[in-house]
Amino acid sequence: LVWFEVARTEFLKSLGISYREIEENEGLGLMVVESRCKYRSPVTYDDTITVETWVSEVKRSSLAFDYKITLKDTLVAEGRTYHVFVNKKRKPVKIPQGFLEIIQPIS
Repeated sequence: LVWFEVARTEFLKSLGISYREIEENEGLGLMVVESRCKYRSPVTYDDTITVETWVSEVKRSSLAFDYKITLKDTLVAEGRTYHVFVNKKRKPVKIPQGFLEIIQPIS
């Protein structure tokens, strides 16, 4: 699951989105509310893996990211995380329009 978090953060950065900017500029957080991972093959500490990340689902206040982790050509894990945009009181809010405009074309 740590790999999912790192990959998701880097994926968003590649689109020009940072968690810090969402918090500071919008006053919002993007909370993980559910995660799933299916482990298919082991990896060791020295292995170099590849993590593919994409937006798989977008709703009013939530979205999902899917992940595929490979070692060379072998699928080692796959999963999904669900996230909800929340305000400072941790109540769900609509996804900001600017965020949608960036992620919608690629989801």
